[in-house]
Amino acid sequence: MRTSSIKSSLFFSLLLFAAPACNGEKKRNTAPASPKKIFFTQPWNKTFHLRETETGEILSIGAVFGTAANVFVYDQAQGAVVTLDTSGKVVTTVQLSSIGRNSYAGDDFVMEDSVFVFLNGVDRRLEFFNRITGMHLRSVPIPADLLSGVQKRSQRIVNRLFLDDGRLMIGNEYRLVAFDGRLGKRIATAAAVSAAENERFVLYRKHRPVVMRDSLLFLRSIGATYRLPPTHYSITGKRFFTLGSRLFSIDAGKDSIRIAEVR
Repeated sequence: MRTSSIKSSLFFSLLLFAAPACNGEKKRNTAPASPKKIFFTQPWNKTFHLRETETGEILSIGAVFGTAANVFVYDQAQGAVVTLDTSGKVVTTVQLSSIGRNSYAGDDFVMEDSVFVFLNGVDRRLEFFNRITGMHLRSVPIPADLLSGVQKRSQRIVNRLFLDDGRLMIGNEYRLVAFDGRLGKRIATAAAVSAAENERFVLYRKHRPVVMRDSLLFLRSIGATYRLPPTHYSITGKRFFTLGSRLFSIDAGKDSIRIAEVR
């Protein structure tokens, strides 16, 4: 009688011990973490390049710009724009004509209609290039007082260029103004846009901005939060673009370039 009671107690103890393990295993199997989508990856000096300047600076990727049909990557080391389709396949590479400073075209860029528009922060100009031939079309000076209303000197630096619903937005991660690239002046009827306190613009679109706060990225259109991906070599312009509701970043790694979905 006593032996039967001991066996029964032992059976129920083993059952209770096993139950959480089974439940945990079931949970892991039914809710696996979704894998990060790799959009493009390749060692350096195939499609994209590294170049060391006379001062020892390493040039790699300058910026990226995405549309619904293509992703454009500025290979700053070679002074060229590489076009990828939405599957990550290389479509074209367009060499930009020289404008007098080695292969430097600018710090950031967008693609507007049939031209690449570069923000040349060194000379405070917009540089326009033919999208197909890479020929330099014209330079448009950026007014010295474009961000004169900003109190902090560090936030008056002009180093960002966005395209919002067909309108050029020039400024930096903290403040942007609408700009007419043909007339070379600020659009007076459009109010300047400022990031919220303790935030910076990563991608600016009036209704779908991506901002950064405390090293976290906020994609407000879908209410998502992401960690800031690392990059080995610095990228002077935009590192991020969206395809639909998904956010992607470019990483200028030590041995290779990688474009991947941000998680």
